Amino acid sequence: MSYINFYACCHITKGFTYSIITDLERGIYFSFPTEYFEILSQKNIPAQNNPYSSDPYFQELLNFLEKNKFIYQTQQKENISEVNTEFILPYEIEDIIIDAANGEDLNYKTEKIDIFCEAIQFRIYGDCTVDNLYHSINNIRAIGISSIEIIINYNEQLITQEAYADLYQKNNIISRIIVMNSPEAKKAEGSSILFTTSKLSSCEQCGIISESLFMPNQRTFLTSQKFNSCLNKKLSIDINGEIKNCPSMKESFGNISEISLSKASGMPSLKKYWDVKKDDIEICKDCEFRYICTDCRAYTQQDEIINDIDYSKPLKCSYDPYEGKWFSEKPILYK
Repeated sequence: MSYINFYACCHITKGFTYSIITDLERGIYFSFPTEYFEILSQKNIPAQNNPYSSDPYFQELLNFLEKNKFIYQTQQKENISEVNTEFILPYEIEDIIIDAANGEDLNYKTEKIDIFCEAIQFRIYGDCTVDNLYHSINNIRAIGISSIEIIINYNEQLITQEAYADLYQKNNIISRIIVMNSPEAKKAEGSSILFTTSKLSSCEQCGIISESLFMPNQRTFLTSQKFNSCLNKKLSIDINGEIKNCPSMKESFGNISEISLSKASGMPSLKKYWDVKKDDIEICKDCEFRYICTDCRAYTQQDEIINDIDYSKPLKCSYDPYEGKWFSEKPILYK
């Protein structure tokens, strides 16, 4: 008798119509009909003499899994222990988003940062020079923050493509630069500098849910099971200087010109949505993608509010887990 088991980095998530297997090391996933969830979620699955031995689709599925190194076979049962799913980072605040009207506004706001976090994102809507970027990067570097993502609109007269490359090479603190409103979409060779034709216009562009934005990695997968995948341990400064959980949220905890981030971060109301996980949200709790998807609380369907907390599905998500479809698209069985 031979037995089948999944590699430790592979996890199964049950959905209403389809379920998925996520490989957290390779950052990939694929879907399969939920009718096979019960047997695939077992340990030491009998390779033969199982309830689906005569099911050709199930056998094809097993062949696919083994060929693509999701499962392995043994000749005897293995003693498999539970995988530790705890994921804790030593930060009171993990992420900060700064929305800036222009380069000078960015410099002003970065000078106000007084708390340590893991990563920070600049979103600059208007004119910004390369000197502005260097200035703000140095402000963040002085605090000890180790990762900066820059999102900015294309303006060849102010910052050339060569200047972006030079900025990236000289500052290993930069994780990625996304240049929007570019004449063409491309990726700069040998760096994480992306050019896209979409324009950065306002924070209202946030909240879109799509397969292209899924994050099948260990951090997202494990965090999403206990916390909100978008708002947990996040602070933001919006375009007007208002301190919020997210720039698109309505509630402000004061203006950066009048209150420090460190003081705002201690306000209990800031943590209102930190523990609202996908398993708590209507419709999302039946979705197979819930642990690799972000969860927007700024734009929701507003149809499930309990004790002043919104448990509604994100407004900008077009996936129906009960149909297993993105609107009229056919479901994807393998990805």
